[in-house]
Amino acid sequence: MSFGFVTLAPKTLAFCGSTLVLMAFGSALVQANKKGKAGLRVAEDLKMMGEQSSDPEAVADAERWTNIVNNNTENLPFFLFVTLFCAFSVAAAGRGAARTYAATTIIYTLCRIAWTYAYAYALQPFRTIAFLGAQIMMLIQIILIFVAIF
Repeated sequence: MSFGFVTLAPKTLAFCGSTLVLMAFGSALVQANKKGKAGLRVAEDLKMMGEQSSDPEAVADAERWTNIVNNNTENLPFFLFVTLFCAFSVAAAGRGAARTYAATTIIYTLCRIAWTYAYAYALQPFRTIAFLGAQIMMLIQIILIFVAIF
């Protein structure tokens, strides 16, 4: 399998974008399960599922996963929007720009996965470092867009 510089950006976008969407979907499933176990569902769901625990630890865990899902919902669309424009911009700009794009996209994806893990298991300062790393990668991609179009 050859990764020429013209096809590198779209392949990286497809792989990392799909990975991020699957991660967000998986996080939403975990969150739904945690909310069910904590008894935080709406009334009709609780009737269907029977009484659930309102253990404070289960409630805190459900809140943590709700925050993860909310953060994914806020941040991933922005990145996917930026990375889509960046992929189009660097595809015509040449080999160096495409490699930088691929590296930043892969690092962003790894940082978001690390952030999700760190948030789920309350790992500070690792969570902040992962979040900051992802934001820096998105900033680099915004810079790449301007460099490629000007």
